[in-house]
Amino acid sequence: AAELYAYTEGWISALYLSLLSFVREGRFERQSSLAELIDKAVYRQCPAEVKEFLLTICVFDSFTMAQAQAMWPKENVEAMLGYLIRHNAFIKYDNKTYRMHNIFADFLREMLARQGRERRRAVLRAAGNWYAGSGDHIRAMDAYYQAGDFDGLLTALELAKGRSINTEYKEKLIRYFRECPVEIKKARPWACLVYAIYLFVFNEPELFARQCAEISRYIEEFECDDNTRTQLAGELELLCSFSRYNSIAGMAEHVRKAAGLLKGPSRFLDKRALWSFGSPSVLYLFYRESGRLEKEVAEFTEWMPHYCRLTGGHGAGAEIMMQAERYYYIGDFENAEIFANKAMCAAQSQGQTAIVMCVLFLQVRLAIINGNLPSALALLRQAREDIKRQKLYQYIHTLELCEGFVYAGLGQAKKIPAWIAQGDLKNSSIYFPTHAFFNIVYGKALLSGGQYLKLLGLAGQFIDVAAIFPNLLGQVYTHIYAAAAHHRLQRRQEAQAAIGRAVDIAAADG
Repeated sequence: AAELYAYTEGWISALYLSLLSFVREGRFERQSSLAELIDKAVYRQCPAEVKEFLLTICVFDSFTMAQAQAMWPKENVEAMLGYLIRHNAFIKYDNKTYRMHNIFADFLREMLARQGRERRRAVLRAAGNWYAGSGDHIRAMDAYYQAGDFDGLLTALELAKGRSINTEYKEKLIRYFRECPVEIKKARPWACLVYAIYLFVFNEPELFARQCAEISRYIEEFECDDNTRTQLAGELELLCSFSRYNSIAGMAEHVRKAAGLLKGPSRFLDKRALWSFGSPSVLYLFYRESGRLEKEVAEFTEWMPHYCRLTGGHGAGAEIMMQAERYYYIGDFENAEIFANKAMCAAQSQGQTAIVMCVLFLQVRLAIINGNLPSALALLRQAREDIKRQKLYQYIHTLELCEGFVYAGLGQAKKIPAWIAQGDLKNSSIYFPTHAFFNIVYGKALLSGGQYLKLLGLAGQFIDVAAIFPNLLGQVYTHIYAAAAHHRLQRRQEAQAAIGRAVDIAAADG
C-alpha cells in the first residue's frame, strides 16, 4: 500500500490502473508514463476488434448508440459496448449516452494518430458526416477541419445558413476560411455567401467587404449555366444590402436589384436564422435619424415585404412590429397593442420566433403600463417554457434581455440574469448589431443597482456603440440614465444637460 501510494500519490486513475495489473498478475510494475500504464492495464487486454472500435469512436468525448453504429457499421456494436462497460471503468453509460474519461480518450487519440494521417482523417471525416447529418454544424466543421477536408467543412457551413454559429466561434470560422484553398472556395459560392453574413454579424466590416469582392470574382469564374449565375448575382445583391445596414433606403436599393435577378427564395439566408440578431426590438434596429421616425416606419413598411418574399418569409411581421413600437414610444398604447397582435399573427404564420420575441417584449411592457404585473410575468414564464419545449435555445439570451429590462425597472436586481448584471457579452448569442440594445438593459441594471459612478463611466462607451449604425434608441436611453445618475449624485447641472441631449433626439419624433 505504501509503495502504491508513493507511486500514484493517491491519484485515483493511476491507482485504478495499477490495481488492474495487480489483480491480473499478483504484482504491479512501475510504468514510465500514464499512457504506458493504460496500454498495459487496459488497451492490450481488449480483443483486436474492440481495439479497432475504440480507435474509431475515440474522436467523440461522448456518444450515443446511434453515433457508434454510424462510425462502426457492423452488427456487433452493442456487444462491444457491453464488453467495454463490464471491463473498463473509463467508459460510463448514463442516460442513453456513453462517456469516455478524458485520460482514456487522449490515450486512444494518440494511438489513432500513430496509425497514420489517412486513417485519422478517415475517422474524423466520418465523425464530420455524423455531425452534419444530425444538424450539429459547428462540430461538423471542427471534425472536417481536423481531417483537412475543406470541401466537407464548406458543405457544413452552407447547411448552417447563418443560424447556429455564435460569436464565440468567430476566430475559428475566420481561421477555417483563411486556410481553405481558393479553388475549393471558388467551387462553393453559396458557402462563401454564408461566411460573409457571419462576418457582418461578427462586426468585421473590412473582411466583409473583401469577402463580397471575392464572391463577385468567384461568380464570374464559376462553371455553371446562365440561370445559376443570375441566381448567384441576386444572392450577392441580397448580401450587399447588409453593407448599407441599417439605412432602409440603402438596403432597399440592393433588395430591388436582387428581386430582378432571383428566380426563387435565397439559398444562403435561412428563414430560421436570427432575423433580429438577438434584439427584442425592431424599432431599435432601424430608428437611425432624429425627426424621421414616421418616415422610416413608412419606408420600412414598403420595403420589408419584398425582403420577406426573397427570403421565404424571413422577418415576417417586422414592419408591423415597427409600427407597433412607434405607437408605444409616442404613448398611443391602444394602437401599439392592436399592431402588436397583427405582428404576432404575421410572425407565427412564417415561424419567425425573432419577431414573436419582439411582440412579447412589447406585450410585457404594455401589461405593466396597464397595471397588470402578474400578466407581464406570466408572459415571460410562458416564453421561457416555449423556448425550452421547442429547443430554440438561440433565443434564450433575447428573452433574458427582456427579463433584465423588466426586473431592472421593477428594482428587483437579484432577478436580472447574471451575464447582464455583470456586463458580459462574450459568451452570449447576441450579435454585434444588438450590442447597443444590450447596453440599454445593462445601463438600466446599473441604475437600478445604484452603481451611478460606474454607469457614468460607461456612458461614453454606450453612446459610441449606439452611434455605429446608428441606433438612436440606445443613445436616448443612455442620456436618460446619465441624467438620472447625475441627479442622484446631486449634480444638477450635468443632469439637466444629459436630459436635454435625450430630448433633442426624441422630441422631434414625439
